Amino acid sequence: MTAPLCELTPDGYHESSELALGWRDRTVLAVRDVMNGASPLMASIWPYRLGHHSYLVCDFYVEHTNRVFAITFCLGEQPNLTHLDEPTVPDFADALHLATMVINELGATARLGMRGTGQSPLPFSTAGTA
Repeated sequence: MTAPLCELTPDGYHESSELALGWRDRTVLAVRDVMNGASPLMASIWPYRLGHHSYLVCDFYVEHTNRVFAITFCLGEQPNLTHLDEPTVPDFADALHLATMVINELGATARLGMRGTGQSPLPFSTAGTA
């Protein structure tokens, strides 16, 4: 098992590693640069799977503009925060915590789910398949 980047306990305590804090600071600057003062800043958070791998996406954007900064967290890997837009992290907890740190620092409004039309036309259900 890969060691987590951040200590996150059920009582709400969290302690972020220096590596995580440095990534947050660099990412906040990069998002601000791309947005160039446009507002209101939104963040859309959504997971997906591809093959046997899981991902968490955090898209920063301003509605009705072409300003987007997309971050795709690759999960289940040794931490590598070299690339701001494609960091690798051990698990969903670290990915969501890193995304939350950036969202909070930027004062973005977060929503869960893919922005735009990323909805399935039929709801996923296993009811009645037993």
